[in-house]
Amino acid sequence: MLVKHLNRTLLISLILCYVSFSLSIIGCGEDADITEPIDGNADDLQTAGLHGDTYRNVEYLFKVSKLPTEGWTVKEVTNLASFDQLKKWKAVFDPGTKFNKMEDLLLLEPTAEADFQDTLTAAFETQTPFVFVQVEEQTATKYLTPQQYVEAHLSEMSQVYPEGSFEITAKEPLISRDRMPGYAYDVTWLEFEDEATGEKTENPGKAKEAYFMRSASTDFVYHLYFWAPVERYDELLPVYDTLLKYLELNAA
Repeated sequence: MLVKHLNRTLLISLILCYVSFSLSIIGCGEDADITEPIDGNADDLQTAGLHGDTYRNVEYLFKVSKLPTEGWTVKEVTNLASFDQLKKWKAVFDPGTKFNKMEDLLLLEPTAEADFQDTLTAAFETQTPFVFVQVEEQTATKYLTPQQYVEAHLSEMSQVYPEGSFEITAKEPLISRDRMPGYAYDVTWLEFEDEATGEKTENPGKAKEAYFMRSASTDFVYHLYFWAPVERYDELLPVYDTLLKYLELNAA
């Protein structure tokens, strides 16, 4: 039985993890491990990791280019979404629920490095916009298309979050730079009072999440997630949309 009404701390936890939210999808790792950006130039782009405006991952065979370099900080991360509240998150589901394997890879924020928030909890609490990139291995689910994944994901959101807490404002098919299929949705989080605690959410913001899969193999789902306070969403959305256009799923 899914919990219908959640206190504010758990709600934040769910927002942090809803990027991978279909009932058998979410998985959270151990403590976050933030590493420094790697300096590089055009000659380094064939090297794994973060170099200039390009990130290349040889384990999951993908690349994303046109990362923002002016006014943004970009860092490689490991198990970013893990913190004390999230370690209890699985209690929301039935004990026998299985979860897909998740790996967090990149965090981008429109801040100076000195102001960088190195956890999603801190980013939400300080109202710092962010983009982060994850890869999910379908060890518990077998969705065949990104659209199928998104529809299952949204169905579960409607069961777990309090009624009236969010509004889906758009859905759209996408194509990666190397013509792999994707699907995205836009969501506005609405201010509401939690019936269990009486607490009100504070500027829950807007988000857009995109999922991509390879046409020939759907074992891996590639997530790119953007969140910002409402007043900054439209300003920063073009940066995120550029990343979607320059994602490649067949880049070693």
